[in-house]
Amino acid sequence: MEDFPTMHLNGEVRGFDEIDEEDETSEYPRHAWRKHEFQCLGWVATDDEGDELGLRRGCWQRIQAGDAGYCEVLNTTSGQVFHVMHTTSLSLKDDARFTCELAKEFSSFPFHAAAYRHDPPMVTSQSNTQGIVMAVYDSVLPSAFASVRRLRDTGCELPVELWFRHDELTPENPVLTLLMESFGPVHLRQVFDERIYGFNVKVHALYYSQFTSVLLLDADNFAVRDPTPLFASSAMKTFGAVFWPDFWSPGNSIFNLHAQSLVWELLGLDYVEMLEQESGQVLVNRAISRPMLEQLLYYATHKPNLFTKLKLVWGDKDLFRLAWLQMKKNFYYNDRRLPGTLGIVNQERQRYCGVTMVQYDLDGDTMLFWHRNTIKLSGHSNDRQVWHALQEISPSEDDYPSPKIQSYNGEKIFNE
Repeated sequence: MEDFPTMHLNGEVRGFDEIDEEDETSEYPRHAWRKHEFQCLGWVATDDEGDELGLRRGCWQRIQAGDAGYCEVLNTTSGQVFHVMHTTSLSLKDDARFTCELAKEFSSFPFHAAAYRHDPPMVTSQSNTQGIVMAVYDSVLPSAFASVRRLRDTGCELPVELWFRHDELTPENPVLTLLMESFGPVHLRQVFDERIYGFNVKVHALYYSQFTSVLLLDADNFAVRDPTPLFASSAMKTFGAVFWPDFWSPGNSIFNLHAQSLVWELLGLDYVEMLEQESGQVLVNRAISRPMLEQLLYYATHKPNLFTKLKLVWGDKDLFRLAWLQMKKNFYYNDRRLPGTLGIVNQERQRYCGVTMVQYDLDGDTMLFWHRNTIKLSGHSNDRQVWHALQEISPSEDDYPSPKIQSYNGEKIFNE
């Protein structure tokens, strides 16, 4: 039997439906707050070990990066006092802010997420259909056109769905028309749900796709080889979900995703150490993934959006793995090696700047996707060449191989 790099939660973690709501010894709410029972008492300062410093702030006063402490709240019905929204000096990104008036929504989040069912509900076909799904809007149409054309050049014959908001594109768009006529089968799917915009169109598209099994591709992601064999892979058959890693790890993250991040408390999860996710390609069997897809739609539509307000994740980048983790479902994580890069060499400064992410097939050796996630195609004839060199990082037996990737805005140095 193959040794799959799966991810799962510690066996001691219990689901929220398994917790006794009447347990008065709890230090954390055991259910979502009911009407009129929530009262904020204030913010309590601590050191990074959680020891109180004797300092307090009002519920309306701002908490920012570097502030360690927690929000103290009262259940006015039971008289219980809870400590929620625990932070250390490292828990928040530099530009994140909140007040303890947010504590009600924050501590209710995992319970609301667990109970959420999106409306209208998703429909799955009895047949095992397979296809590729992309979310598009006007400025990414040049990339989407090139991506679909490249898929056909690899010999891929899978049908493609292109999803877009009704107020951003029309089915009569000439680029969409050309794609349907010359590179089909291509189906156009409009989004009319006003709750769905921006990167959440991807989540909506995955939820409502006509395909049972979906390869969700960003419009600026290019297949090096035909990705069709992914659907028949042992990983897909065993787990029904395949995700790819990002460069960033808990010890080297530009997105502040590490053991002290506030995201784990928000989701009601123990910290999980793993490489962050890169969502330019996501492979999912929708028929067996409905609970996780419901979580994703809650992440996308809940208000206020706590992921965005607290700057806990970047777009949809990590939401897929977090939904599977929250539902305690295994998935295949294709992290046999770090992604590679294609980029630019500045000879004068002897510096290399990666501008395209290279993702690998499930064997960890063969390049499968080139995700052009920085400098985009514009469709103009003067689009510049940005692939001068390929950088690959050899697989390592360590959990997180070196060297550490650096994030750097190379526009001034590498602008040609």
